Amino acid sequence: MAEFTCSFKASSVAGLNAALDRIVAAAVEATPSAVFQAAAIVQGKARDNASHRPGPNVISGDLRRSIIVGAGDSAGPMAGTTARIGVYRWSSVVGPTVIYGRIQELGGDVYPKHLTKSGKPGWLGWGGTPGHRTHFARHVYIPARPYLSPALAASLPQVQQRFYDVWAAAIKAAA
Repeated sequence: MAEFTCSFKASSVAGLNAALDRIVAAAVEATPSAVFQAAAIVQGKARDNASHRPGPNVISGDLRRSIIVGAGDSAGPMAGTTARIGVYRWSSVVGPTVIYGRIQELGGDVYPKHLTKSGKPGWLGWGGTPGHRTHFARHVYIPARPYLSPALAASLPQVQQRFYDVWAAAIKAAA
Protein backbone atom coordinates (compact mmCIF):
# COMPACT_ATOMS: atom_id res chain seq x y z
CA MET A 1 0.00 0.00 0.00
CA ALA A 2 1.26 3.43 -0.88
CA GLU A 3 1.67 5.99 1.82
CA PHE A 4 0.19 9.42 1.52
CA THR A 5 0.37 12.58 3.56
CA CYS A 6 -2.60 14.73 4.32
CA SER A 7 -2.04 18.25 5.59
CA PHE A 8 -4.26 21.20 6.33
CA LYS A 9 -3.97 24.47 8.16
CA ALA A 10 -6.20 25.45 11.00
CA SER A 11 -5.82 28.43 13.30
CA SER A 12 -8.29 27.25 15.93
CA VAL A 13 -9.85 24.20 17.43
CA ALA A 14 -13.04 24.97 15.48
CA GLY A 15 -10.99 25.13 12.24
CA LEU A 16 -9.29 21.85 13.03
CA ASN A 17 -12.67 20.28 13.82
CA ALA A 18 -14.13 21.53 10.53
CA ALA A 19 -11.15 20.15 8.57
CA LEU A 20 -11.47 16.75 10.23
CA ASP A 21 -15.23 16.75 9.59
CA ARG A 22 -14.55 17.38 5.87
CA ILE A 23 -12.12 14.46 5.74
CA VAL A 24 -14.54 12.11 7.49
CA ALA A 25 -17.45 13.24 5.29
CA ALA A 26 -15.36 12.66 2.15
CA ALA A 27 -14.42 9.13 3.27
CA VAL A 28 -18.02 8.34 4.18
CA GLU A 29 -19.26 9.67 0.82
CA ALA A 30 -16.70 7.54 -1.05
CA THR A 31 -17.50 4.32 0.82
CA PRO A 32 -20.51 3.15 -1.29
CA SER A 33 -18.34 3.36 -4.40
CA ALA A 34 -15.57 1.40 -2.67
CA VAL A 35 -18.06 -1.28 -1.61
CA PHE A 36 -19.33 -1.68 -5.17
CA GLN A 37 -15.84 -1.70 -6.69
CA ALA A 38 -14.72 -4.33 -4.15
CA ALA A 39 -17.76 -6.48 -4.97
CA ALA A 40 -16.91 -6.19 -8.66
CA ILE A 41 -13.42 -7.56 -7.93
CA VAL A 42 -14.96 -10.59 -6.20
CA GLN A 43 -17.45 -10.98 -9.07
CA GLY A 44 -14.65 -11.11 -11.64
CA LYS A 45 -12.77 -13.79 -9.74
CA ALA A 46 -15.97 -15.80 -9.15
CA ARG A 47 -16.78 -15.68 -12.86
CA ASP A 48 -13.28 -16.88 -13.63
CA ASN A 49 -13.65 -19.72 -11.09
CA ALA A 50 -17.03 -20.69 -12.57
CA SER A 51 -15.38 -21.11 -15.97
CA HIS A 52 -13.28 -24.19 -15.21
CA ARG A 53 -12.11 -26.56 -12.50
CA PRO A 54 -11.92 -26.46 -9.52
CA GLY A 55 -15.28 -24.81 -10.13
CA PRO A 56 -17.97 -26.27 -12.39
CA ASN A 57 -17.14 -27.22 -15.96
CA VAL A 58 -18.66 -24.81 -18.44
CA ILE A 59 -21.42 -26.23 -20.61
CA SER A 60 -23.54 -23.22 -21.48
CA GLY A 61 -21.89 -20.40 -19.49
CA ASP A 62 -25.18 -19.58 -17.73
CA LEU A 63 -23.69 -19.90 -14.24
CA ARG A 64 -20.78 -17.64 -15.09
CA ARG A 65 -23.03 -15.01 -16.68
CA SER A 66 -25.47 -15.16 -13.78
CA ILE A 67 -22.94 -14.02 -11.16
CA ILE A 68 -23.95 -10.41 -10.59
CA VAL A 69 -23.25 -7.58 -8.19
CA GLY A 70 -26.18 -5.73 -6.77
CA ALA A 71 -27.65 -4.12 -3.75
CA GLY A 72 -29.43 -6.62 -1.58
CA ASP A 73 -29.28 -8.82 1.43
CA SER A 74 -28.62 -12.48 2.15
CA ALA A 75 -31.69 -13.39 0.06
CA GLY A 76 -29.71 -12.45 -3.05
CA PRO A 77 -28.74 -9.60 -5.31
CA MET A 78 -31.21 -7.11 -6.68
CA ALA A 79 -30.78 -4.44 -9.33
CA GLY A 80 -28.61 -1.58 -8.14
CA THR A 81 -25.14 -1.00 -6.83
CA THR A 82 -25.10 -0.76 -3.03
CA ALA A 83 -27.70 -0.65 -0.31
CA ARG A 84 -27.51 1.44 2.80
CA ILE A 85 -28.04 -0.98 5.68
CA GLY A 86 -27.42 1.35 8.61
CA VAL A 87 -25.53 4.40 9.73
CA TYR A 88 -22.20 4.34 7.87
CA ARG A 89 -22.95 0.82 6.61
CA TRP A 90 -23.41 -0.28 2.98
CA SER A 91 -23.83 -3.64 1.35
CA SER A 92 -23.32 -5.17 -2.07
CA VAL A 93 -24.16 -8.78 -2.75
CA VAL A 94 -22.25 -10.98 -5.19
CA GLY A 95 -24.07 -14.10 -6.24
CA PRO A 96 -25.58 -16.19 -8.99
CA THR A 97 -29.12 -15.80 -10.24
CA VAL A 98 -29.41 -19.33 -11.64
CA ILE A 99 -31.26 -21.80 -9.44
CA TYR A 100 -28.46 -24.38 -9.45
CA GLY A 101 -25.75 -21.93 -8.28
CA ARG A 102 -25.95 -23.05 -4.65
CA ILE A 103 -25.74 -26.79 -5.35
CA GLN A 104 -22.65 -26.19 -7.50
CA GLU A 105 -20.98 -24.19 -4.70
CA LEU A 106 -21.88 -26.46 -1.78
CA GLY A 107 -22.63 -29.83 -3.38
CA GLY A 108 -25.39 -32.13 -2.24
CA ASP A 109 -28.16 -34.51 -3.20
CA VAL A 110 -30.58 -33.72 -6.01
CA TYR A 111 -34.02 -35.32 -6.17
CA PRO A 112 -36.80 -34.75 -8.70
CA LYS A 113 -39.31 -32.09 -7.65
CA HIS A 114 -42.22 -33.58 -9.58
CA LEU A 115 -44.35 -36.66 -9.03
CA THR A 116 -45.54 -39.13 -11.62
CA LYS A 117 -49.24 -39.69 -12.24
CA SER A 118 -49.14 -42.58 -9.76
CA GLY A 119 -47.87 -40.23 -7.04
CA LYS A 120 -44.33 -41.64 -6.95
CA PRO A 121 -41.25 -39.47 -7.37
CA GLY A 122 -40.34 -38.72 -10.97
CA TRP A 123 -37.03 -39.07 -12.71
CA LEU A 124 -34.15 -36.67 -13.22
CA GLY A 125 -33.19 -36.53 -16.87
CA TRP A 126 -30.13 -35.10 -18.59
CA GLY A 127 -28.15 -35.43 -21.78
CA GLY A 128 -29.63 -35.38 -25.25
CA THR A 129 -32.27 -32.73 -25.91
CA PRO A 130 -35.05 -31.50 -23.59
CA GLY A 131 -37.62 -33.75 -25.29
CA HIS A 132 -35.33 -36.76 -25.66
CA ARG A 133 -33.12 -37.23 -22.58
CA THR A 134 -30.49 -39.97 -22.65
CA HIS A 135 -29.72 -40.45 -18.93
CA PHE A 136 -32.18 -40.87 -16.05
CA ALA A 137 -31.95 -41.31 -12.27
CA ARG A 138 -34.13 -40.88 -9.20
CA HIS A 139 -31.26 -39.34 -7.24
CA VAL A 140 -27.96 -37.66 -8.10
CA TYR A 141 -25.16 -36.50 -5.81
CA ILE A 142 -23.30 -33.44 -7.05
CA PRO A 143 -19.90 -32.86 -5.43
CA ALA A 144 -19.05 -29.37 -4.22
CA ARG A 145 -17.44 -27.22 -6.90
CA PRO A 146 -16.85 -23.97 -5.05
CA TYR A 147 -16.42 -20.83 -7.08
CA LEU A 148 -17.67 -18.01 -4.78
CA SER A 149 -15.89 -18.71 -1.49
CA PRO A 150 -12.46 -19.19 -3.13
CA ALA A 151 -13.05 -15.99 -5.09
CA LEU A 152 -13.63 -14.03 -1.88
CA ALA A 153 -10.53 -15.49 -0.23
CA ALA A 154 -8.33 -14.85 -3.27
CA SER A 155 -9.67 -11.31 -3.74
CA LEU A 156 -9.17 -10.07 -0.17
CA PRO A 157 -5.83 -8.26 -0.77
CA GLN A 158 -7.25 -6.53 -3.88
CA VAL A 159 -10.44 -5.59 -1.99
CA GLN A 160 -8.43 -4.06 0.85
CA GLN A 161 -6.28 -2.15 -1.64
CA ARG A 162 -9.38 -0.84 -3.43
CA PHE A 163 -10.80 0.55 -0.17
CA TYR A 164 -7.45 2.12 0.64
CA ASP A 165 -7.19 3.75 -2.79
CA VAL A 166 -10.76 5.10 -2.77
CA TRP A 167 -10.50 6.48 0.75
CA ALA A 168 -7.02 7.96 0.15
CA ALA A 169 -8.25 9.78 -2.95
CA ALA A 170 -11.30 11.11 -1.08
CA ILE A 171 -9.20 12.29 1.86
CA LYS A 172 -6.64 13.97 -0.41
CA ALA A 173 -9.43 15.79 -2.25
CA ALA A 174 -11.04 16.96 1.00
CA ALA A 175 -7.87 18.13 2.75
